[in-house]
Amino acid sequence: MLTALRTGEIFPTMLARHIATLNHILKGRLTINIINSNLPGVIESPELRYKRCCETIEILKQAWIKESIDFEGEIYQVKLDTTDPVKGAMRFCEVNPKVE
Repeated sequence: MLTALRTGEIFPTMLARHIATLNHILKGRLTINIINSNLPGVIESPELRYKRCCETIEILKQAWIKESIDFEGEIYQVKLDTTDPVKGAMRFCEVNPKVE
């Protein structure tokens, strides 16, 4: 199943849990497409949307592959001692390399 997710509607750590749960239900067959469009009723600068998207992806990666989350960004600040129950629930594959 392919699903598109807009960043900013759900806090990234809760989003990680939602995605992990859905992936579990689908027996590991979930693919996600993370988009950074405007939130409903809010017009935001592209720079803010891309920053939020990058920070969300970094937090999701930490939640899925690390033992803890320690992230200090401009938009999100997250420090969690454990990533249970989401660690290992998703395989992370970066399709498009980061463009600087």
